[in-house]
Amino acid sequence: VVREMVEFNIKRRYRIANHSIGAILLAESSSNTTRKESSPGARVLAGLIMGNEGDSDVLKEGGLAPIISMALSDKGDLQLEAAHVLGSYAQRDHMRKKIVEEGGLRALVTLMQQSDSLEVHRFVALALYNLAQDASLRKNIVESDGGLQTIVTLARSQRALVRRQAARAVALLALDPLNQHRICEAGGLQPLVSLAISEYFEFRADAVRALAAMVRYNNFVQDIVGHLVNLVGGPNSEIQTRAMATIADLTLVRENRAHLVGLPHFVASLVDICTTTGAAANFPIPLEHATLVHAASALGNMSWTGEFQDELVNSDVMRVVDVLKNVSASDLRFAHSFLMQHFRGVGAPVEAVRLNVMDKTPLLKVLPDCREIRNESWTFESIRANMNVDSGQWYYEVELLTDGSMRIGWATRTCTALGCPGEGIGDDDWSYAFDGSMKTKWHNHQHKSYGRKWKVGDIVGCALNMDAGQGQLDFTLNGEHLGVAFIDINPLNDEVMHENPVPDNGPPPMLISQASDLFSNDVALYPAISLGRLQQCRVNFGHDSFRFPAPAYRPFAQAGKS
Repeated sequence: VVREMVEFNIKRRYRIANHSIGAILLAESSSNTTRKESSPGARVLAGLIMGNEGDSDVLKEGGLAPIISMALSDKGDLQLEAAHVLGSYAQRDHMRKKIVEEGGLRALVTLMQQSDSLEVHRFVALALYNLAQDASLRKNIVESDGGLQTIVTLARSQRALVRRQAARAVALLALDPLNQHRICEAGGLQPLVSLAISEYFEFRADAVRALAAMVRYNNFVQDIVGHLVNLVGGPNSEIQTRAMATIADLTLVRENRAHLVGLPHFVASLVDICTTTGAAANFPIPLEHATLVHAASALGNMSWTGEFQDELVNSDVMRVVDVLKNVSASDLRFAHSFLMQHFRGVGAPVEAVRLNVMDKTPLLKVLPDCREIRNESWTFESIRANMNVDSGQWYYEVELLTDGSMRIGWATRTCTALGCPGEGIGDDDWSYAFDGSMKTKWHNHQHKSYGRKWKVGDIVGCALNMDAGQGQLDFTLNGEHLGVAFIDINPLNDEVMHENPVPDNGPPPMLISQASDLFSNDVALYPAISLGRLQQCRVNFGHDSFRFPAPAYRPFAQAGKS
């Protein structure tokens, strides 16, 4: 009778009876919670919950107790239904703490221990991954009886979907340095490395963030790199490339490099990979499938800080410069330029007006001459120049070395893109940008159609007229005027009420850039650029002759205010 009531209720989408149905089912199932075999009422309740009809009303009657009793049953069909319900509920933010508080975590561990069903394992892995997304619950998972070991066991499952979900849960737990030793002791390092070479980018990103956190805290660095180097030396070319890409990602952060450079033969291995692979390479190399790309990138990252240069030179890094000297691919060209400028003194000197390495997001790569930038991280990365202007007419050019998503324009000192990972120039009130890959202009998180699509080799001109009324900003593409992009851009118009905004999810945006703002004010504009993943460009502030001069404007290299 109750089953028919539920089916009628769901089919007709009536909700008035949900409280009554829930009360009947809970009353019937509560007397069976200590039995091995859960009641039919609990099974009907699970069906009602999974139907998403009045689930909150049913839960108000007595919580998850009937579902927990199903999970503790020794009947395979009941275990599967319970795992399905818990896996579904764990995807809902408001339910995660309730699951843990009412014994759901213990039930998930028990399900894993008692059931051999891969379907049960799939839902258990899904539930544990979603619980781990709540940072406040990670300690509960790690310290629970069997919780961490259950996840690690699932991360070694024969079924790929189970394995990936559980490994992603391990990656989330590893973000907390207090959990890292326990994870490694439980055998969780190998699943993390395996996830880092997954064919799915989102999964790789999760693993790389976790491994980077472990390297940053100097936990198991040698083991992590050892696993990856072994994979680079393996027979599978795609796995070689993904493993080398993970190493390159780990070298993006300076704190990581300090630990990596001390590993025996690490830099020498990078040199050998570059020279061996490069000697046999056919250029251009497909961007996503080239071990050489990532090895050269990692070596370029390692060369950025002065204390690493002796070891790089001793490792015969000049062989890499010779191998890469005729490469046209932008990613390898960057690594070659990086190394060449460090060790041969070739390339433009650092000018007074330049991109400011002290005023950028952490993962953006900048050549030593402070004029060429590249982004190999998974979020938008941004940078500003070290000079600003609050009057006059100014112009600079940007050469596109890739043709993907880039925001090129101007920003004030209060622009939030420099303090919020993932945000770009044009995502707030204090910046303006043009993105030719999308044919759009950006300001205040809004975009409008503008310009035409750009391609590799194009020159973007950025013209700022702060004397025209309340200010005007135009862009050109290979000398072609794209029209007026923004007017009334004088920051005084809309910024006097917004001094030093603090984003909700981060520190004050200028915490890392006080050096460039010592003499500036909130009405001045800086050249500013944001790059999407694997994008690269080179800036000319007027130190070299402009490709497409703008006679009415002064080169930004002549800006005298810093």
